[in-house]
Amino acid sequence: MADAIGKKSEADAYRELLGNIKRAFAEKYLKPDGSLVVDTQTAYALSLFVDLIPADLRVKSGKILADKLSKGETADNSGMTTGFIGTRPLLPVLSSVGEHDLAVRHFQSRKFPSWGYEVEQGATTIWERWNSFTKDKGFGGEQNASMNSFSHYSFGAVCEWMFNTLAGIDTDGVGYQHVVIKPSPASSGSNPSREPINWVKAHYDSIQGRITSEWKRGADRFELETTIPANTVATVYVPARSAAVVTEGGKPLAEVPGVIILRQESDRVVLSVPSGKYRFASRLAP
Repeated sequence: MADAIGKKSEADAYRELLGNIKRAFAEKYLKPDGSLVVDTQTAYALSLFVDLIPADLRVKSGKILADKLSKGETADNSGMTTGFIGTRPLLPVLSSVGEHDLAVRHFQSRKFPSWGYEVEQGATTIWERWNSFTKDKGFGGEQNASMNSFSHYSFGAVCEWMFNTLAGIDTDGVGYQHVVIKPSPASSGSNPSREPINWVKAHYDSIQGRITSEWKRGADRFELETTIPANTVATVYVPARSAAVVTEGGKPLAEVPGVIILRQESDRVVLSVPSGKYRFASRLAP
């Protein structure tokens, strides 16, 4: 913020303070193998989320967190013990350290209750308790609605991850002038308990206009429909091993006006596209 409003000396002071905090944290709480003195799921989630773990240890710390979650999993328990403070950063952290499949699996777990039921009861937000209001009993059901939040932090906090990571809607800079569309499906077969999430339909009403991301993954095909508002450009990441297997509206990318192939990043083709509506499809590796 200090940089943004031209306060250079204050910005330099805050950067120096941040460096001092990171060094002090590492000296007191961080071990050379990436483990923490405070050995809890929340400690790892928070430390990784606020960037207190050095870059060369992030994956190791993330693996320790992932192992803690996996070891606690049972048929009726997700293995999560993060509580309020650690729940919000958990899924973004897992996705950022190469554990995205685990993030999706835990998103589908019993720890995050049946939001679909709330929607059926007329909900437009995420509630603290799923049955504080029901169509048949109103507010007079089993739960005491007077102490129930109908727009609640504990489960609603993960919505940021749902939009930014799962649907892949983000901004590169201020005001959504440059949009990022980077959908993140889970790997096929990554959830032993149920079919991993294989479709997402989302939109965000930005200051520039509505941004949409609707994707579907099949056994060997990925489809993405996206809308980029007027007066903006977007960087779009399409899961594919090569631009040669990606089409837009059924045409090869080279034949689509305005679409520029920027690069290949691991298993994604990165494109630059102007405002408009697009329907991308790609052939996935078996």
